[in-house]
Amino acid sequence: MLGELVKRVVNLVVVALAAVTFFLVPLGGKTLYQHLRAIFSTPAASELGRELKKTGETVVKEVRQDGAPRALPDK
Repeated sequence: MLGELVKRVVNLVVVALAAVTFFLVPLGGKTLYQHLRAIFSTPAASELGRELKKTGETVVKEVRQDGAPRALPDK
């Protein structure tokens, strides 16, 4: 019982330290959060997001119609 509590406290401390590092510790001129935000706001990342959304919608549509997605054609 006490061992489980200690594990949970240690896990909470590790997650808290990771969050502090992610948002507050600079890597170069920016934090990791700021770096990732800058990367994902590029035009290429936006295009990737649109394409992933379109592909996901196609898969959902096929699953709803056929019950399973069609196999990709052999190349």
